[in-house]
Amino acid sequence: MRHYRLRFAFVFMAILSVILIYEFYAQPLGNHLNNGGLGTSSNDLKQKAYEAEANLNASLRSPVENSNFAAMGNRIAAFARLSGVLVQGSSLDRKPLVNSLSYQFPWWKLNAARYTPWSPSPTAETGLVMCVGSKNFLLAAHLVRTLRNVLNSSLPIEIAYAGDNDLPASRQADLKELDSNIETVNLLDYFDDNSAGLQTGGYAMKPFAALASRFRKVILVDADVLFLRRPDELFDEYPDLQDTGTLFWHDRAYVHAGDFSRRDWVRKMLNGRQPSALLSQSIFWQEDLWQEMDSGVVCFDKSKSTAFMGLVFATWMNTKEIREGIVYKAVLGDKETYWLAHELASFPYGYVTSSYAGVLGSVDPSATTAPSNRTICSVQILHVDGKRNLFWFNGSLRKNKSNKESKDFGTFSHWIEGTNIWQTMPKWRFGGDNSWCAEGEVKSGTDIEPIITAMISEAEAVDTLFPDT
Repeated sequence: MRHYRLRFAFVFMAILSVILIYEFYAQPLGNHLNNGGLGTSSNDLKQKAYEAEANLNASLRSPVENSNFAAMGNRIAAFARLSGVLVQGSSLDRKPLVNSLSYQFPWWKLNAARYTPWSPSPTAETGLVMCVGSKNFLLAAHLVRTLRNVLNSSLPIEIAYAGDNDLPASRQADLKELDSNIETVNLLDYFDDNSAGLQTGGYAMKPFAALASRFRKVILVDADVLFLRRPDELFDEYPDLQDTGTLFWHDRAYVHAGDFSRRDWVRKMLNGRQPSALLSQSIFWQEDLWQEMDSGVVCFDKSKSTAFMGLVFATWMNTKEIREGIVYKAVLGDKETYWLAHELASFPYGYVTSSYAGVLGSVDPSATTAPSNRTICSVQILHVDGKRNLFWFNGSLRKNKSNKESKDFGTFSHWIEGTNIWQTMPKWRFGGDNSWCAEGEVKSGTDIEPIITAMISEAEAVDTLFPDT
């Protein structure tokens, strides 16, 4: 009789556990990760942490092939669930999560991490992060000087690099002399380069830099980016950024004739999962665009567990084995990994949906089309903000940054904006010599003229400071 009572008790507890786990995981992920989404009692939090930990452990026991991004997305979601519980209770044990992350991502030196959602200790709330080496040192210096002296931005800046061979100590000192609120961060102190491959990574360094940053709110920028207005209030301006902890910008809306379908590759990565509403309704998905995202500026609020673990997922995609064996065979550099990581983990993410990218430069004088619908060929990609105001561009102030024999600056008198409607989108073609040509409604105005003039003046001063660079 005692044997049957024990069996009954065991079955009862098993059924109860299944019910509790179902009630927890059947709800949308955001319900558990937003402040106030969990019960406030200590016992309630402990129970939810126990359930989330059990789910994570079950996920870790199932082998996942590197090529199975959908399964890895499920595992990342399990990490986010546990993190989302832990941020609600300071007394909850962090060790199971930290140990599991170290097991899954052995290249990440978690004991050196300067910010995690479950153990936040930022010395600054919001800051700019950029990867800088000897090759893009001058462009980074242009950005620093224009931020400070033209736009009066006061955001602290982190300069990330991969060892002294990447950015020598003398160059680090030169950057710090440009402004007092600059910190240099050696990524090799935070990641094992045998797996990360940062010293040969190029663009792959960027998600690592965001992950290693001490900032809670990260504005990750390329060194060749220039802002046309202050980015300091960016996190206060976008509801999607506040809700999801992410903000991305679209790339050019261009269909590459004869190129393999990146949409089909993403569909393969989804492995039978339906795309989110944001993806399925995008022009990228509907028209099978060549590229979806421009990663010149990427925003993360790392206090949100989904945004943080989405960044971790994107960082994993940019480790040496994964990027060389899978990702970079299908997409160009890091740019698609940020939104793709969130898509595969079923995390919410935000885009500036007002427009795809445009172009900034001068009108092609050989164009024969109507004056209101002419062509601009340029290396500069232009982006607007949520209100369609000109916000930032990449490609630097140089006429062609790839021409190492010339330091000539470009002419930025006209622009063509992208739209969010395929039928009204600029018509793109590759112009050669790293430039792209867009045909569409050309605009000009006096609003940006003084800003561009002042930025070029600052860049000229930087060039004078470092004439041999």
